Amino acid sequence: MTTVQLRKRMTADPAVVWERIADFHNVHTWFPATEFSEPAPGLIDTRRLTTETGAVVFEELIESSADTRTLRWRVLGDNGPIRDYVGTFVVHAAPEGGAVLEYTGTFTAPDAVRPYVEATFQAALDNLASLLG
Repeated sequence: MTTVQLRKRMTADPAVVWERIADFHNVHTWFPATEFSEPAPGLIDTRRLTTETGAVVFEELIESSADTRTLRWRVLGDNGPIRDYVGTFVVHAAPEGGAVLEYTGTFTAPDAVRPYVEATFQAALDNLASLLG
């Protein structure tokens, strides 16, 4: 299993960051690699994503906790070279004010895929910080 961990400091209040990422079906509003996201027809807590390359990915919500500001999801089915993907976002209050958004992704894939996952999620964290502060 490969694990990728990233953290992004933001000036926005943790509640504001949580509100934005907790909206599971609107990830396309801040995640640059996602062109469109919608609830998957007939599947509870599952979203259908269309990526910037036109690929369609189904993701299932595993956990959403406002108390711990944790969002966890998994990719369903075949996702190219990436298998058994589980992603987690946790929003922490920063000691000096603002928030820290922590991303952890675990998956099975060839080693060459890791830099792609890191770059994709770093771009998402950077974009969210530019949108929220």
